[in-house]
Amino acid sequence: MEYCKSDIDLGSHACCFSVSPWRVAFQRRIFAERGLSFPEVAAPIKVAAPTRQGEPSAYSGLAINFMARLLEAHAKGWPYCIIYEDDAYPCPDPQGRLNALLKKHPLPADCGILCLGDINGVSRFRGRQTLLLDQCPAPYTRLVPGTAENKGSHALLVFAGAYIPFVQAIAQCGVTDVAISRISKYSSLHAYGLFFDPLFVQHNYNGGKDPRSPYRLPELVAALGEAAADFPRPTRQTALLLAPAPRFIVLSNAPEKVWSGIDIRKDDVLVFLNKAVDFARLSGKRNRRLLISRRHNGDKASWFLPPGQEYELSRLYDDFLLLSDDALEAERPWYAEYLRESGGKIPTTGWVAYRLLKDCYPESDVVLCGFNPGGENGSYKWPRHGWAYEADYYKRNGVNLG
Repeated sequence: MEYCKSDIDLGSHACCFSVSPWRVAFQRRIFAERGLSFPEVAAPIKVAAPTRQGEPSAYSGLAINFMARLLEAHAKGWPYCIIYEDDAYPCPDPQGRLNALLKKHPLPADCGILCLGDINGVSRFRGRQTLLLDQCPAPYTRLVPGTAENKGSHALLVFAGAYIPFVQAIAQCGVTDVAISRISKYSSLHAYGLFFDPLFVQHNYNGGKDPRSPYRLPELVAALGEAAADFPRPTRQTALLLAPAPRFIVLSNAPEKVWSGIDIRKDDVLVFLNKAVDFARLSGKRNRRLLISRRHNGDKASWFLPPGQEYELSRLYDDFLLLSDDALEAERPWYAEYLRESGGKIPTTGWVAYRLLKDCYPESDVVLCGFNPGGENGSYKWPRHGWAYEADYYKRNGVNLG
């Protein structure tokens, strides 16, 4: 039976692939803030070298990952597949906006791919022409081969009839942005886009410090002007997304500790910090798991992640938060208070984890296991600690130190 193309759920038949654990951690929160559930994350398929001469391996890897997701959707018999790249940035209430748009502008029968808002600029290697949005009919813009073939999306929906044609086009072109406009070569289907009423755009991360609009979409800006109100900056980058639990057991990252004596109950959530050296010793436990990790000081791309688990976080943990100190300072008043009271010293990940847990789950018991607020605390020591401040805080607030 043919699927009704006006009944699309942005949380169903969806997947995401990423090359950056930080982006996935960020996306999980921005999706939740926008009222969307974040889909399953597949570990990216890495390529050792470009598949075509003169093309960067990143393009080759992107094409191969797209092909894998489409073939998996075909094998599962999904009526459609929504693919989110890890920089797809949703507007508030994207599902509500999509429903309204489809009611007002039903999808044409020949729609094989629907780009959900973002369009790339000219490809350095393959794009030759571009078609500005103010030259296109709203709200749908047909992607015409040879004219707008460099247009792509970081959030797109592919209907079942276009799975194999899209894979064939990607295999021929090697770049998904080009292949979107070429599926008509292999079928009677076409690609359309929600460009004047975008649901997703490409986020401009830049450490969260860029004063400009939080997205990159030069065609949209050229056609409509700046519209940042449609895509406000996120305000919950430090939120914890797990459902409440009676207890959260925070395990210090000290490798010499033995956890066999801990009374871990089935409803407890195990909270791992930074490199999570005790993850393997507790692998037999079926409790929900949370990872909270920090970034190497001054190194945007390097995180204290468990060795060898960089692309397995979605499978190994029920939630993971890679902490940005800029986001902590912006969203949590106690972070600035710590800096002020401790003379500007850097708070430990354990103390930050405790405060976040108490903020998000005020009725839950938070137990710190293996912590020594008077000295060394874990496998990595920050350059300057505020141990006196933390020890006093634990004492004043009756923190359960296990």
